[in-house]
Amino acid sequence: FRHLLLFSDHGRIEELVREAGRFDPHQPLPIIAIPTAAAMAWCLEQRAAGYAGVLVNPGEDAVLISLEQLAAFHAEWLTRGARHASGFWIPHLTDEEEDFWQENGL
Repeated sequence: FRHLLLFSDHGRIEELVREAGRFDPHQPLPIIAIPTAAAMAWCLEQRAAGYAGVLVNPGEDAVLISLEQLAAFHAEWLTRGARHASGFWIPHLTDEEEDFWQENGL
C-alpha cells in the first residue's frame, strides 16, 4: 500500500535525513509546509491516486493513519466548525488519554 509522508515539524524531517546519512548543513532541505487543515484536505484527495494512508513522523515514534480514519476525523472537525485553533488530533490514544484531552477542550 502507498502512504503519504508527513512531518509535524522541520526538526523531524532533519532528524530523518540525518539518520539516513544524507544531511548536508550547507544545502537547504526541499520542504513544503502547509496549514494542517489544507494538509488534511489534500491528503484525502490522494485516495484517487491510490494512497491508503498517512505515515506521520517516520522513524521510531511514527504513526500510521488510514485515509478512512483521517476522513472520519476531518468530517467531525468540519461538523465542529472547522476552527483552526480548536486543538489537534492524536491518533491511537488510550481511553484515559482521550478523556483527558476531551476534558481540556480539545
